[in-house]
Amino acid sequence: MVSWKEKKRNELKEKIYRTACAQFIKKGFEATSVDSLVAKIGIAKGTFFIYFPSKDSILSEWYRRVTLIALADVKERPRNSAYKNILMLGDRLAAGGAETPQLFVAKTYNKSPIITYQEKELDTDLIGFLHEQICSGIANNEFKAGIDASVLASIINSLLTGIGHEWVINNCESNLLEVVETRLKFLLDSVSIKKIN
Repeated sequence: MVSWKEKKRNELKEKIYRTACAQFIKKGFEATSVDSLVAKIGIAKGTFFIYFPSKDSILSEWYRRVTLIALADVKERPRNSAYKNILMLGDRLAAGGAETPQLFVAKTYNKSPIITYQEKELDTDLIGFLHEQICSGIANNEFKAGIDASVLASIINSLLTGIGHEWVINNCESNLLEVVETRLKFLLDSVSIKKIN
């Protein structure tokens, strides 16, 4: 059971996180200072730093949540095929980025050590999930035998990352979900076993 004190700490951390994300969206990441955040929340600067060592750490937390929510969603509601699960993961990740493009842009251009570390950690989680799905797809004759599941998982992860970067560079003008689905289907179709009716 969570103590009252722990509950209050968690509530304050969440308030800082949500307020910061709202301000990053409204004013921009670079234009939002820690001083303006603590003034808006009504806390001391030292209190902010107890929960988040920097603005970058809030952006890193946003990215962590988007990615883990996408993974959890696919794991909690799996489809009946690895192909569909991989497409669903791509869809959920794209939806998370497209929902708050200002944060996705800020994360993409910000290469602080905190964000780089978080990206590496999350890439490991994503590649692990993709690897499991690909192995399942091979075992269930969805994907061609002899495919290197580790290589394909890394390629899919790189494809998703690349699409996200391209979307940001092009000022978020395309429909991210459609682009992810089209390109992911193209790649998956190239390794799928075609059933002849």
